[in-house]
Amino acid sequence: MTPVDEDKAEIARIFTMIKNPYLIALINILIALIISYSKPVTAQSVSESERIGPDFLFTPEKGGDFYFNDRLQETQRPIFLYFWASWCPYCKKATPRVVALHQQFSGYIDVLAINVGINDSVEKMRAYMSEYNMTFPVMFDTDSEISSTFHVFGTPVFIIFSTDGEIMYRSHQYPEGIERALSVPVLQENTLEQSKGENVCCLIHSF
Repeated sequence: MTPVDEDKAEIARIFTMIKNPYLIALINILIALIISYSKPVTAQSVSESERIGPDFLFTPEKGGDFYFNDRLQETQRPIFLYFWASWCPYCKKATPRVVALHQQFSGYIDVLAINVGINDSVEKMRAYMSEYNMTFPVMFDTDSEISSTFHVFGTPVFIIFSTDGEIMYRSHQYPEGIERALSVPVLQENTLEQSKGENVCCLIHSF
C-alpha cells in the first residue's frame, strides 16, 4: 500500500469514527466556546465577506493533492491551518504544539500546514518537517499565492475553520485552550462506546 493509499484509508477510518452528527456539532461548539473566551491577537482582520475560507488546491509534500472544501466534506472535522516559515523564530516555538495537537487529536481536528514560501525553499522545508516530525499534510506555497489569498503577512498565522468552512479563529497567537476543548469529545466518545444511548449534547450544558 502506497503512502497516499494509507492516508486515504486513515481518512476513511476517522470519518467513520466521528460521523456521528452530535459529535461533529459538539466539536464545533466547544472550539467556538473556548475561542470566545480567549483574546486572540488579530492577524490581519477578516471582513464579514471573508468569513468563509476560499477553496484552493492543497498539494502536500508527500503527495495526494486535494481541494480544501473537499477535505472538509470528506473528513467532517474542523481544520487547523498553520502558516509558517523555516526561518521564523516564533514558528519554532509554535510548531511542537501544532505537532502535539495533531498527535493527540487528529481524530477530531484536521491539522494542515503551509510554508509561506518567502525566503524559503522546499529543501529547507523538508529538513524542518523531519526535525519537528511533521507527519500531517504540509505544502510549499510556491509564489506565496495561497498565503496572499488568505492575507497572510508575517508568521506564524493560525486559522481554524468549522466543518462548514467558516473561519472561527485567526491569529498570530496559538489558540490557547484548544486542547481542553477537544478533550471533551474524546471523553464523550469513550462514554458512547460504553453507553451508545447517551446524548452527547448534555456535555454542552456542563462545559
